[in-house]
Amino acid sequence: MSWKRKEYIWFQTSHIINNLLTHLILQPTILGKNNIPKKGRVIIAPTHRSMVDIPCAGCITWQPMRWMIKKELIANKYSKYYFETCGSFGVDKDSNDPTAIKKAIKALNDEDKLLIFPEGTRNKFDNIGELNSGVSFLAAKTNSPIVPVALYGVDKPFYIKNFIPRKSKIYILIGEPITSHIEKAGKTSAIAKDIQDELTEKLFELYERCKDF
Repeated sequence: MSWKRKEYIWFQTSHIINNLLTHLILQPTILGKNNIPKKGRVIIAPTHRSMVDIPCAGCITWQPMRWMIKKELIANKYSKYYFETCGSFGVDKDSNDPTAIKKAIKALNDEDKLLIFPEGTRNKFDNIGELNSGVSFLAAKTNSPIVPVALYGVDKPFYIKNFIPRKSKIYILIGEPITSHIEKAGKTSAIAKDIQDELTEKLFELYERCKDF
């Protein structure tokens, strides 16, 4: 693990605060935590519906996670300081960002856990949006397992019904790691295409399962 002492302490402190507030306010039900490997590199790939995804995704494990986040979240010096001190880094989702890709590859080669929202932006529909090719490329390039995560009920965590404020039930369903590409021979682009198809399918299955809870 490549975490510096300052990064680790800052991450764990903010992580504790985030968990306390998220469980107190949103009360998410988290299923499948054991599917996140305790050791070694892994890409954690949650669905993306709203900004509530960020605190909810932060609750899925107590293990340190680096985050690849859109550059808009670190547009000012205060948010930039916070996220970068926590070990995260920004990415330009509208173009190939070689600097962000290099940082992601280094993190995974250092056996870190890396969280990326594979849809790239918030999906406003009740399905799985088209996935960004970056996640599958990184998985193929670094032989990293991918853990798919469905976040359900986060699009409208609070709503009004009959003039009474109500809270949606939020479910976080963590799937088994995708490992079919590990040590697979072939071109990275072809392997990445297969990974993207499998990840799309797994995220869809997990999201649909949440509807039955």
